Amino acid sequence: TDLLPLVRITNLAYPLIDTLLLTIAFVTLRIAGGKVKTGVGILVLGLLTQVGADLVYTYRTAHELYWNGDISDILYTITSFIVFCAIVKIVSQFELADS
Repeated sequence: TDLLPLVRITNLAYPLIDTLLLTIAFVTLRIAGGKVKTGVGILVLGLLTQVGADLVYTYRTAHELYWNGDISDILYTITSFIVFCAIVKIVSQFELADS
């Protein structure tokens, strides 16, 4: 109850934006076909880890347990790597289709 309004809004925005991103990713996964489907599947995995990282970060920040290099930071790093791999996979499939 002693949180600032901006902190409350931010804590609510994390899961809401993550829900929106996951919805878009799952719709894209359902629509995507052919060679791009694998890359989109990896992207969905990356967004799932993003949701986990956001939830851990929000929880640990609310309970004043967060510190730099925390498990949420490690999850954010893993998320970045997975999303990067997905982008490389999707772009490489488009390049193979063009040639």
